[in-house]
Amino acid sequence: MSVKKVALAVMIASLFSINTTFSASNDDTLLGRMIVADFVHEMVQCSVFYSILGQGKDAEGNSVQSLTKFQGLSERLILRAADLSKDIEMKNESLIAIMERERTQMAEKINYDAVNISILMKEYGNHCKSVVENPTDRMIYWMNKDRS
Repeated sequence: MSVKKVALAVMIASLFSINTTFSASNDDTLLGRMIVADFVHEMVQCSVFYSILGQGKDAEGNSVQSLTKFQGLSERLILRAADLSKDIEMKNESLIAIMERERTQMAEKINYDAVNISILMKEYGNHCKSVVENPTDRMIYWMNKDRS
């Protein structure tokens, strides 16, 4: 990893321990903001996924107790995404637009019918588990992504 990427990794890691406000004053800072923005998008996507899972009902239409953990997970992800979005000066409207787009796309994929939830499980299940369990690995992924 180049010195530039190591410095960027340190900067990104600091986002998880202190509040830092970025300004687009140079290329490295802009790149850092873009990396965090990609990660925020990923967190929002997973928040929507877990929110949809958390809306599960049993045959009588009652909420399934085991699914309430998904709602809590969704809430924690969106709150963390909101915190990170503030750090990079992303407008709330952007965050909301991402959330609305992801919700619409996922709903369309399952034809607005929970009976098709396995489609979302297959597409997002392992990925979102990775985002939640290994956020540092996901940030490193975005840092190493070719942006040319």
